[in-house]
Amino acid sequence: MSPGVAFPRGVVWQEIRAAALDTVPDKYPLTPASMHSLSGWLKAGSFQCQSEAKYELNLLVYSSDIGGALLGDAEYFLNHATEHRIASFSAVEKGRLPSDTWLLVTYYYWAYFSALAITRMTGKSTWFLDGNHLNLLRGTLSGGGTGGAGTYVLDLEPPQNSTQRVLRLKRSKDRLHEAVWDRLFRSLDIWVTAANARGARTLEARMYEALLRTSARHGRDWPSALRNVVNYRPGMAYDAVAGSRRLRMMSATSSSPSSRIDVVSAHESALQEVGSKIDPSTNGLACARLLISLCYVLDDLATTLHDELLDRLTLARSWSKLRKSYVAEYMPIGSGWPLD
Repeated sequence: MSPGVAFPRGVVWQEIRAAALDTVPDKYPLTPASMHSLSGWLKAGSFQCQSEAKYELNLLVYSSDIGGALLGDAEYFLNHATEHRIASFSAVEKGRLPSDTWLLVTYYYWAYFSALAITRMTGKSTWFLDGNHLNLLRGTLSGGGTGGAGTYVLDLEPPQNSTQRVLRLKRSKDRLHEAVWDRLFRSLDIWVTAANARGARTLEARMYEALLRTSARHGRDWPSALRNVVNYRPGMAYDAVAGSRRLRMMSATSSSPSSRIDVVSAHESALQEVGSKIDPSTNGLACARLLISLCYVLDDLATTLHDELLDRLTLARSWSKLRKSYVAEYMPIGSGWPLD
């Protein structure tokens, strides 16, 4: 989004920013030709197992290595989010949608990858460990056991000394998408509480409390639950063939907010319209607006947080420049869509 309409950055932003600055190392050389990721870091094996249990591992890691790997993953996820943003723009620009449902799913993945980028940059994330990952880990374990392949919650603990810290991996009972949203909304709750922003009258507090009210009322995994019901339940959506458009995505996007205040108001209004249950069969338009406004907030937070890290830590801008060039190719020059 364009800098002129960035979302408010106050006391909650300072908490989020501090978490990211604590996670990512200074002057880390990430370029497209020299990328790092959690998977690559795991293969390098620059860690030691400090303690282990059936469903939890504590790894002693080098702060610069794990921070660079988390930032590398965030760069990739920002690439994912950018492509979904452009796909959404292209569909809306044409003004004629072949599938309302698929556009909603595209918005979902735009929000999902933005959420993943945020959690990676702040050191409280989720990671799906497959068989290959586990084989690499087993070589460092005295007992050779882990919780098996699946979703793990990732916590980067405070530094133990000038070079090392502990990375805690705990097996989650949730599937990956549900775990990602649970992680994000838990972190938002912690940041809002730490900033003492509960009930504050600032636009920033109002924005985050609207997101937290939604997760409290409908569950932290509500974006994934909405995606699942429209994408996988027969007869719930994919109704354009029959001449019906329950989600009314063109109405949802044509009335998209044009300012940061409008985004917050749109989310609050959609939450009220949805009522006690997110049910696309009865309130498809409100459900769409709820997800779209969440998407806009997370997109801005992810890109703003990344820009802050680049500015403060003198990090390479190679990926950022590539994303901007890609956006300029498919979007009018200077467009900050969805908020022009």
